[in-house]
Amino acid sequence: MHLSSALKCQGLVVCSIPFIEPYSPAPYGAVQFSMFGPLSTHFLNYVREISLVQDGARWHFTTTGTEQDFEEPGAYSRRRVTDRFNLPMLIRYCEALGLQPFEEDFLSRPLDAGDQPQPGPPEARLLSLAETRKWLHIHSRG
Repeated sequence: MHLSSALKCQGLVVCSIPFIEPYSPAPYGAVQFSMFGPLSTHFLNYVREISLVQDGARWHFTTTGTEQDFEEPGAYSRRRVTDRFNLPMLIRYCEALGLQPFEEDFLSRPLDAGDQPQPGPPEARLLSLAETRKWLHIHSRG
């Protein structure tokens, strides 16, 4: 969210945590899609958020922001909450934006202008992950 504002670009955070049976060390599951923009919106700079989260007792599904053309809104009213948003949908949404974050080499390759779904503002920088870390003084652990 902060990087989208600071770098004047679109941003995306995705999350897929498989549900593990209750009473296990990590019982909570989630599938989330959060899209950010460089400008203020109804809530900070969130453009769209779709969230299916298991809180230990039940699943909760929410959507906020502007529905995107690639979404499958018919699924959002399905009877079973866990059928409203799932990993295959999350993958399709990312692919619609030209991203494949669940592919093994996703973070190891530099991005180029062809990877961006929409052109950024003229002052926007196009950096690889390594270049971005260096520019923001983020050092990897280890």
